[in-house]
Amino acid sequence: MGVLSGPRLEARVNDESGQFSGYFLKVTNPDNAVYDLWIDGFQENVDENGWLSLAGRTQSPLSIELVGNGQHPIATMHTVHFDVNGGSNVDSQDIAEGDRAIRPQNPTKDGFDFDYWYLDPECTQPFDFDTPITENITLYAHWIDNEPEPTFTITFDFNGGTRDGARNYEIQTVAFAPDISEELCMNIDGVKIQAPAGKQLDAIEVNGVRTELGSSFIINSDITLKYLWKDIPHVHNGGTTTTVIKATLSKDGHINKSTKCTICGKVFVNTTVIYYPKTINLSKTEFTYNKKVQKPSITVIGSDGKTIAPSNYTITFSNNNSKKVGEYKVYITFKGNYEGTKTLTYKIVPKGTKLSKLTAGKKQITATWKAQKTETTGYQIEYSTNKKFNSGNKKVTIKKNKTISTTIKKLKGKKKYYVRIRTYKTVNGTKIYSSWSNSKNIKTKK
Repeated sequence: MGVLSGPRLEARVNDESGQFSGYFLKVTNPDNAVYDLWIDGFQENVDENGWLSLAGRTQSPLSIELVGNGQHPIATMHTVHFDVNGGSNVDSQDIAEGDRAIRPQNPTKDGFDFDYWYLDPECTQPFDFDTPITENITLYAHWIDNEPEPTFTITFDFNGGTRDGARNYEIQTVAFAPDISEELCMNIDGVKIQAPAGKQLDAIEVNGVRTELGSSFIINSDITLKYLWKDIPHVHNGGTTTTVIKATLSKDGHINKSTKCTICGKVFVNTTVIYYPKTINLSKTEFTYNKKVQKPSITVIGSDGKTIAPSNYTITFSNNNSKKVGEYKVYITFKGNYEGTKTLTYKIVPKGTKLSKLTAGKKQITATWKAQKTETTGYQIEYSTNKKFNSGNKKVTIKKNKTISTTIKKLKGKKKYYVRIRTYKTVNGTKIYSSWSNSKNIKTKK
């Protein structure tokens, strides 16, 4: 058998009723030659009229072969894609090798008019639909904007300046504003802008953004131009007013010196902080009786960490002759740029004593000490099995200062005990104690 010369291919995109229903392929065979139809490697059969539906086939191009006597492809299909660039859909076309694409109905797009189909995305190479198709191609839709030129409103905020007949302006299309200059801004439509007293133009604020003189900007929306003024250089003058807000014991104060310029009216304020007395310390809060007057010194530290001079406060003691054992008060009263009074307390405690001897007995200890009669009411003894007196401590009070020994009973036998002593004086119903003596230890008898 020889090469098939009779069978040939044609295609259509609708069914026999003329309605679109997909792509179809027809084999015309006037010589009634014997052949096989292969598509993408699979053998296919046409219907009684020679038609084969290509519905559902997505591969492009399709490999189509009419095979007779072992001969191979007599037709190759190519796809023409249409990129509508945001417009309405246009279906792709499968075109046989060498055939021509059919120009589709123009797509539509809101706000644009369709121009033509191009071979490149930049739409610089128009496509000729009389060109034979030899490969897959994509055609790109080009659109022409049919929207009217936009109109934007420019609103002026003279920010204290004045202009007779001031009004807003409208401008069509997106545009660059010219270089901003003082001459341009201060003379609109031949009418001069009057700056506030003592001021000159500094810059223009465009929609809240400072724009310096000599700059340009794009007008592509409604905008507000606000005039920003600055003082005309001059020497400020005027009298000074001083206002003092005193510092308290918990809050800083201020000294405000304000000067109002008689030329521009601007008020200048110079503020000095008065740092409040954050820390008030006594040099000592406890003294030991020594027959002399004893009083602490005072240091006051401000909230800035610096010492506040004594000239800013006075010191008064509840007893200027504080010699005896007792509790005393000191009053710090602030003055000048400060106000308030702080009260602190210090004590004079009795002179202490020490244990002379510990004697062990059967489950008891006898303690002996040196008498301390001056400015002393009695004694207090503390004992414990803990060397550091951290737990299990017990105390015994001796109410007479003449007593120099006592026996501690009901202790555990053959147990080591630690003992120490201190003096006390009762003042206005309150016991004031000396420091503890060094401890001694001893082991009880069984």
